[in-house]
Parts: sequence; structure tokens; C-alpha cells
Amino acid sequence: MGTPTLLSLCALLQAQSAIVIRPPALREEAVAVATRATAPKIDGRLDDEVWSRATPAGNFRQRDPEEGAPGTEPTDVRVLYDDEALYVGVRATDAQAARISAPLARRDESPPSDWIGILIDSYFDRRTAFEFVVNPAGVKQDVYHYNDGELDPTWDAIWDVSVARDDGGWTAEFRIPWSQLRFGQGRDRRFGFNVWRKINRTGELQHWKLMTKDGRGDASRYGELTGFVNLNPPRKLEVTPYSLFGRSFEPAELGNPFRTGSSGRATLGADIRYGLTSNLTLSAALNPDFGQVEADPAVVNLSAQETFYPEKRPFFTEGSDVFRFRISASPWSNEQFFYTRRIGRAPQLSPDTRGGYASRVAQTTILGAAKVQGKTPSGWTIGALTALTAEETSSIVDAQGRPFRDVVEPRTLYGVGRLARDFRSGRTVIGAFGTIVKRDLPDRSTLLRSDALAAGLEVTHRFGGDRFVARLTTLGSRVAGSAAAISATMRGPVHFFQRPDIGYARVDSGATSLSGYGGFVEVKKETGDWLYGAQVNTRSPGLELNDAGYQNRAGRHSEMAWLVRRWLTPGALFRTASLRVNQWYDWDYDGRTADAGAELLGNMVLKNYGQWNFWGGSNRGGLDPQALRGGPGLEWPKSAWFGTSLSTDPRKSLRLAVNGNHWNNFEGIGGGTSFGAMLSWRPSGRLDLSAGPQFEQEIPSRQFIASGAVGAATEYVVGDLSQKTASLAARGNFTFSPNLTFQLYAEPFVSTGEFVTYKRVASPHAQREADRFDRLGEDRLIRNGSKVAADFNRDGTADLPLGEPNFTVLSLRSTAVLRWEYRSASTLFLVWQQERGGRSAEGRFRLGENLGDLFGSQSSNTLLLKVSHWLSIR
Repeated sequence: MGTPTLLSLCALLQAQSAIVIRPPALREEAVAVATRATAPKIDGRLDDEVWSRATPAGNFRQRDPEEGAPGTEPTDVRVLYDDEALYVGVRATDAQAARISAPLARRDESPPSDWIGILIDSYFDRRTAFEFVVNPAGVKQDVYHYNDGELDPTWDAIWDVSVARDDGGWTAEFRIPWSQLRFGQGRDRRFGFNVWRKINRTGELQHWKLMTKDGRGDASRYGELTGFVNLNPPRKLEVTPYSLFGRSFEPAELGNPFRTGSSGRATLGADIRYGLTSNLTLSAALNPDFGQVEADPAVVNLSAQETFYPEKRPFFTEGSDVFRFRISASPWSNEQFFYTRRIGRAPQLSPDTRGGYASRVAQTTILGAAKVQGKTPSGWTIGALTALTAEETSSIVDAQGRPFRDVVEPRTLYGVGRLARDFRSGRTVIGAFGTIVKRDLPDRSTLLRSDALAAGLEVTHRFGGDRFVARLTTLGSRVAGSAAAISATMRGPVHFFQRPDIGYARVDSGATSLSGYGGFVEVKKETGDWLYGAQVNTRSPGLELNDAGYQNRAGRHSEMAWLVRRWLTPGALFRTASLRVNQWYDWDYDGRTADAGAELLGNMVLKNYGQWNFWGGSNRGGLDPQALRGGPGLEWPKSAWFGTSLSTDPRKSLRLAVNGNHWNNFEGIGGGTSFGAMLSWRPSGRLDLSAGPQFEQEIPSRQFIASGAVGAATEYVVGDLSQKTASLAARGNFTFSPNLTFQLYAEPFVSTGEFVTYKRVASPHAQREADRFDRLGEDRLIRNGSKVAADFNRDGTADLPLGEPNFTVLSLRSTAVLRWEYRSASTLFLVWQQERGGRSAEGRFRLGENLGDLFGSQSSNTLLLKVSHWLSIR
């Protein structure tokens, strides 16, 4: 989209926002005082005599809808403390108490509701905070804030809150144990502190210390909480033993001793947490149960890159901010220095069945894991994590009935460390990060690396009155192993050193180690109506982080720049709006273009709280180093895309979100369209239902099929693949009480792919489609059922087998979970999981038949019971 069009859009939005409500002058200081007292009874009523002695804090201001204006309903906050806990009482006055929104939901869910949130920066570093939230029905949320603006909603603390309602509004009474907060020693202790309130029916958001929308940062803008005298909280040991019982049922396979129809397991373990000091915590897990309650979604990955799955295991998600270290400045990249799902991964080796059968090992057993993390009063952030996984073996019965055992994953030790120091009250941070992986390799594991070491340094510096931030990251890696393992690494999809058209690297078949480096520089403006920034990244060909991290590519440079215009005061059509322009350019270490393009993105929050997004862009194409799986880079054509999404008012009981996207390349071959929706309905305060259908149809014009030697040459065959994918994510939640919930989830998934054209790669760097490929007609294809082979010279003999390129993938994954928190931090889970589906080489999309085949396929079922009991020991 050209500059005149962008300027026109800016002018239109500026005109719509010309008539705005000017906020009154805001107070700069906000200080609340905590009062030492005996512990009140946590019943939500705030009628204990000790509350009357506490100093009230009020004068809340609106952030929405009229920023800076006084809250339309008064809110009053009082704070008490003793040596065991911090107590916060909030009175939320409401002249229309009967219209208070108070739906039930499971913990950490966010239904449309009234809310009260408490924010505590107990380190008083102006960068981190602990957030405790409750609604009028007693639904709890807790969130950890870090890096002065990033959130970790997976953090779960042990705390209590009670609520009460009356004709004048509602009240909330919080008890937050000191063991859940972290702070330094000292008599003159201060905390960062803020309180917010949401009134759902009007969309009003109030802050005690107003944080305006045009400012940047989070904890750096809180008020203060003072008044602590002789605070001496005891150190506590928390132990949570657990027991797990499970039974799996699957279709039996005749003659297979490892698929008899059912199997069971029973496990005991414990989680341990101890406050080493008031600001350092040790967490450990003995024989941990690191399984996931909800399975990963089904995907069909046709690329050379590994599929990325988000972490869902509590031990790794809680406090994970300490172990986050960016290896890419791109906000859309999943690449990371430490990818926690490497620990407990699926085995990397396959057993040799010797003509018989082998047992399946789904994931690696974690024998134990521990981490220490915290922050010192002098500004040092400390984090250390270690885990040991077991050697996994597959049991085998060969064709003659003889037993064997093959190692499919070696015993592995993982270590991660982080050390950072704050300067200038957290405005400058210098940090170091490192990972180490050591494998105890058996003889048959020669293709696995034995050792991996990586380290990085990061400097973040805020300047210009905190309006600007600069970030510099450098990192390096070294992996070691047998010559076969390092050769396999060089030939792997991250590197592809065997490509015949590169000059910056080559395969060294005798090497027993590989080293590399990388890093990026980023400078950006983060406050005001106009935002902008730029970044430059580089990764050397030998950079390899995938033993402990997640990395897709090496041997690449890139740059990106952006400009954003924001409208943060309500106008005639919207409440807030923004336009963003991105530009990028990627090139390899030989200086050849890999990708270059630009796009425009827009966002608008409408007056009725609905939201509209749109986007569109184009790129000039480039040389794809992974398209031919180790062959020469393949030129890919120029392309363009556009899309939009629209969602209705999230406060309503019935909500709808729709989206659509289209892309096409300029050669007229290849493109795709996707559209989807999410319908959510809350028919009562206890039940929440949602269903999200999604459909995508695309034709990649250069999908890799096969390669191989034909005579003295290596030939590569790609094709035009007609792929269609349909799925439906359905979820139902029923809340009996905030501590007793039932969740049902199901996702049917159908994906088919049929090659409509087969093409030999004739000149991979050619600019025109006609020069780049040699189309193979039926006279140069040999078909045998679903199998296909290329006959380049038409002599009736297969020159290159193409396998069974067409596919149909069917999947249905369902989960039902009953969760009961029978006492604080002590839970009972009853879980049922079902999985059914399969894969064939049929390739035709017939949704009715496909779904019939899916629901008619045999299923595997698992039933689990897990009970954990929290103990607090002084």
C-alpha cells in the first residue's frame, strides 16, 4: 500500500478522533500505607475491627473509557500485614449492585465479568510484579509480570481470597502469604503497588495509580506501598506429594505382544518448594509427572522445519521469565535459546524390529528436576535449572520370537543458567545466559550429539526519558560428537551444508565438533502516538542451538524496520486505533536475497467494544535454502496477501469472531484462502461453550516430493499440491464452584493433499516459472496404485521413485477433565482422553466421507486419576 493511501488513512482516523474528552491533570504520586495488625478473618466482609484502623486509599481514575476522569463508582483499598501474610481489602461501591457481573469459571479463566486486581512489585525493582485477581463470584487469577511489561499467566501462587456482595456493591478480602512474594532484607521496606477495577457492563477500567495508554512500561509506573516495620516472615518448606493411577485402552493387534488392548500404570512423586532466602526460591520435582492434561493439536507439517509446540507443564511454565533469552528480534518468531520441551522429549532414535514387533515409547522419563531463581536487593537476577532424563529402551520381539532391547533415547543431563544485573533502577540490564546438554551415548547412538554448549550476552538500555529502548544480544554455540553425528548436523535442515550452490560452508565428514555465533541489535521508540524502530540480525552457518533450544535456520542475515501510528483517545467511530507498516529484507552469507517485503496492518477497537483488524502485504521473492531438502536453493516467486478479522463485544454472553485471509503469487500458480470463526456462548453464569471451525485451501507451487541420483546427476521433483484442511475446536466448561470445574474439549481434524502437477527442477535459480521447472506429463509418470515414480526419459523404467505423495490425515483428540481443589493448592484430577484417526494415500477431500471415516475409526482411550496434597512445613 503506497504512502498516499497510508497518509489518507491517518488523516481519516485523525479526523474521527478530533473531538475527544480531555482528561484532567493527573496526580504524579500515589502512596498507600500498610498497617501492622492481627490477622483478619478472610470471609470477604471487611467487618473485622482491624480494618477500621487501616489507612484507606481511593481516588481511582479511569483508564477506559474516559482516561483520567474519576471513576464513576467509588473504590476503597486498605492494607494490613503481619509476619505471615499481606492482607488487602477492597470495597467496590456500585449504585447498581443488581447489575454486577459475576459469572463462575475455572481458575485463570477470564469470562466477561467485574474484576478487582492487586499488583505488588515486592522486589521494588520497577520491572517485576505479582498480580492477584478475583471477580464477585470468587474466581481467581494470578499473573507474574516481568521485564516491565511482559506477562506470565501460567504462574500459580498459593493464596486465599473471599468475596461478598450487598446492596452497596461488593467486597474482596485477600490473604497473600509472604512465601508467595519475594523481597530483600531491610527495615525500610517499600513495595511497588497498584489496584485496578473492571466494571463489565460499562467497560470501565479504573486504576488507583493511573497508567495512561500512551505511556510505556508496567511495574515502573505503579504507586508505592509503605508502612512495613520489623517484618520478619518465616521461611517455609512446601511439599506436594502426588499419586497417579492410569489405565489405557487401545485396539489389540494380533500377534503383537505390546498391543494387547490395555495397559496400566501407577506413579508416586513430589514437588518441593523452599525459600532459601526472602528473595531466592528452590523448586524441585522428584519423579515428576510432567504429562499434559490437554493434548497438542493435530498438524500436517510439509516443511523442512520442526513443528513448534508451546509448553503446558507447570514446572516449566511457572517463573519461566528468568529462563527466557531471545535469539531473534522478530516478535513473530518462536525461536528461543531454551526450549523447555526438549526436556522429556519424544525419543530421537527408532528401534530395529528385526522383522518382529517393538514397544512404543511416547516420551522420555524425567527422573528429577530442580531450579533456583530470584532477585537480590542489589539488582542481581539469578536463575539455574537442571534436569536428568532416563535412558529409554524399546522392548523388541523379533520374527523368531527372541527378545531384545534397543536404546531409543540416551540418559541426558540438562543445565540452564541465567545471571543479570539491573542498573539505573532497571533501565539498563546486562545479563548472561547459558545452556549445557550432556548425553550418555550407547554404541548405536552415533547419530546423536554427545555434548552441546551455548552461551549468550544481552544488554538492554532505556534512554530519552524511557521513550526509547536499545537491545544488543550476542550468542555462540558449540556441539560435539562422533564424526557421523556432526556430519548429520551439517546435513540437517537448519544448515544444509551439502547444498551445491553455496560458498560459505561445506560438509566436513571428519569433524567432531561444530561452532557458530549470532546476535541482533534493536532500537525502538515505545511511547507516544508515533512508534518506530529497526533491527538487524545475523546467524553464522555453524550456529546450532537445538539440543536445548529451538532454531529453524542458520547462515542468514536480516533487517527489519517499522512505523506505527496510534490513536489512544476515543473518537466518533473507535475507542483506540493503530496503523503499522513493516519492511524486511533477508539475505544469506553469500549475499543472495532470501526474502524481502512490506506490509500494512491496522487495528481498531470500536465504540461498541468490537474489534476490527486488517492486513495486507507483498514480497519480492528470493532464494529458499530449505525447499529442496539439501539441494540447491530454489527461487520462489513474488507474492501478495491480504486479510481481515472482526470480533464482537467481548462483554456479551454471545460472542462471535470471524477471520479470512488470501494469498497468491504473481506467476499465477500457487495461492490459498483460509477463513474461520469462533462462536462463544455463556447461557448461564456457570456454563461457557465455544466452537471454532476453520477451513484452509492452498496450492503450494513447489512442494518438495523426492530427490535422488539419476545417472551422474541428482534430480529433484516438486509439485503443485492441492491441500485442504478443515478443523473444529469445540470446548465446554461447567463450573460447579470456583474450586470444582468440568472441562470438555474435542477437535476433529481433516487434511488432504493431492498433487495436481509433478515438476522436475530444471534451473532452480531461474526467475521465470517456465525456465525453473520441467513439467512431467503422464507419459513421464509411472503409477502403481497410490505409488508414483518419475520416468524422465520415457523408457518405461522408473528413474526416481516418488513414493505415495498424496495423503489424507484424520484426527480426533478429545479430553474431559474434572478438577477439584479440595483445599488450598491440593487438587484431584479425573481425566479421560481419547484419540482416533489415521493416515492414507487417498488424497481426495470429501468432508462427509472423511468425517465418517474419522468417527468410524478405532479409538485409544486413557483414564487418569491424580491426587496431590499441599503441605506447608516451617
